[in-house]
Amino acid sequence: MIVVGVSAPDAKPNDDGATMQDSSSYCMTSQGEVGAPGKALNNVPDSSVVQSDEFRRRPRVDQAFRQYDDVLVTLDCGRHTLHFQTPTVDHVIAMQQQHHRPEQQWVLSVNMKGHFSAPQSARVQVQLSR
Repeated sequence: MIVVGVSAPDAKPNDDGATMQDSSSYCMTSQGEVGAPGKALNNVPDSSVVQSDEFRRRPRVDQAFRQYDDVLVTLDCGRHTLHFQTPTVDHVIAMQQQHHRPEQQWVLSVNMKGHFSAPQSARVQVQLSR
């Protein structure tokens, strides 16, 4: 499973080195789970699945994105949103009020969990908007 997201620069990683459980972390997994501070990972809502046949056809671990897929992550600091676009998912996470400060800084993270056979990759593109 691959986890892509943002968190504050001082986010505390877990034992696997992932920051998705930090109180500043917003993320999406390759399985199509989304997370926000203080909330458990939840499946992406059906309304965010843009290619439902392909989403269902893929193995669970790759439903939102898989090896060689493009993942576009847009952090919009004016709207306070994090937007994920993949071949099968188009999902926006609204950032919580405590992260609306103008001085808030963010770090992009890409973590791999589990056992992978080489090569494993996903291309992540980042857009920042004010």
